Amino acid sequence: MVAPMKPDLLTIPGTEMLIPSYGFLVGVGLALGWLSSLRRARGDRLPAEDLGTAYVLTVVFGTFGARALWLLQHPDKIEGAASFLQLTAGTFATGGGLVLGVTASIVFCARRAIPFFAWADCAAPAILLALALERMGAFMAGTGFGNLIDPASPFAVRFPADSPVYAYQRAALEGLHLEESASLAVHPVQLYGAGALAAAVAVCALLRRKRRFSGQIACFALSAFAIIRMLLEDPFRADRSPEVFGPVRLGQVSAVAVIAITVAIYRHRRSREAAAPGTLRQWEGGRWTPAEPGSSDAGGGRTGAAGRSGKRKGSKRKKKK
Repeated sequence: MVAPMKPDLLTIPGTEMLIPSYGFLVGVGLALGWLSSLRRARGDRLPAEDLGTAYVLTVVFGTFGARALWLLQHPDKIEGAASFLQLTAGTFATGGGLVLGVTASIVFCARRAIPFFAWADCAAPAILLALALERMGAFMAGTGFGNLIDPASPFAVRFPADSPVYAYQRAALEGLHLEESASLAVHPVQLYGAGALAAAVAVCALLRRKRRFSGQIACFALSAFAIIRMLLEDPFRADRSPEVFGPVRLGQVSAVAVIAITVAIYRHRRSREAAAPGTLRQWEGGRWTPAEPGSSDAGGGRTGAAGRSGKRKGSKRKKKK
């Protein structure tokens, strides 16, 4: 089938300004991510007002990192410093954005004495949701497309002649016959990624109900992203990352490294929780928890389970007197 490419979603009434599908869906994804992550933060008794700033910093640094890494992989596209500020569909390397965005969030949480892993459990599913909508936007814009596929495959899609897919094939695949109306059949890799990311968001929601320690959801989300990158996106994209070890590509090596680090973090935190049960269940409250209305806590917050039990013991002693 020919993909229903729609790079421009609509025109603003009364003007000639076009709203691009990619930019619109990215904006919707980031807005939904902001709302959902802060809703989870409030449910986990974290300072949502501060973490709203953390989310914005993560997005800003993440976007810049993704753009910068893509330009480093495509040095011929660098045209001065302004190149790093151009936000065009299909010109981002999500791995680089993830690293820089997470780093910004870690630094912010450390400065505000907020447990990073507790916040990461709230933000990680939101980031996956935003990435799923970004993939949908890329499909509608015809960017980040897949490599060639058997036209008889039920997954095969073709893009119209005015698409980036058609232009790429015409320039890069000399000797192959191209129809005037549509491109050769390619993998809808953007939809592969969007579907897998949406499934990962659903699993995060299930894990949230049964989590045993802070960081458990974030570790799963990061591993899921790396696996999707390694098994779905890099193998099937036309603009795959460069090969580094035979057929193994840079994106796949990076994904393996991310998975290894994530597994190590998960095992370390699980061991700490097993050794001292309750110490890493940071959604149950702590010194970072906002004070409830009418609270007399001078520090502006509560002290978690230990502090609450101490207050109960103190109230019993008063009754005995």
